[in-house]
Amino acid sequence: MGKASRRKKEVRKNGTLEIPDYLKNLPDATFVQVPGCLPDDEKISVKLAHLLVLVVPENSSSEKLNAVLGLIVTAWNISLQDETQRQRIIDNAIKESEYEDNIKGVLYYFIAKKLELFPLDKRYVVSAKALLKGHKLSINASAISPKEIGT
Repeated sequence: MGKASRRKKEVRKNGTLEIPDYLKNLPDATFVQVPGCLPDDEKISVKLAHLLVLVVPENSSSEKLNAVLGLIVTAWNISLQDETQRQRIIDNAIKESEYEDNIKGVLYYFIAKKLELFPLDKRYVVSAKALLKGHKLSINASAISPKEIGT
């Protein structure tokens, strides 16, 4: 069994990955141990998938899924701001486009859905990608909590 396989086995067994000593000693380094086996209701990917399937038909292409997922991630992160800041962010980001009203409408829709379905989740989504494996949708995503970024 190779080194990577042994580490994966340890993560599955303990639920966390141990940080090597040589990384712990780096100056100004901050490490956060993330559980390897979160329940589905805590996974950011499951929450994003829930929002995605609300609007995207089953037979959509991976390009379409990722385009909509990008809007969902943007709306999710904007939803973490107060209402005044949300409007300012959206108004400043989307100007002078023939699709301005449509894009704003979609963002406000996903903001409302996020706040309705997941009001207590304050994590920022830092990456997300939709993958089609046959006919099955899979989302790889990562998030960070506000306390980890100093806000």
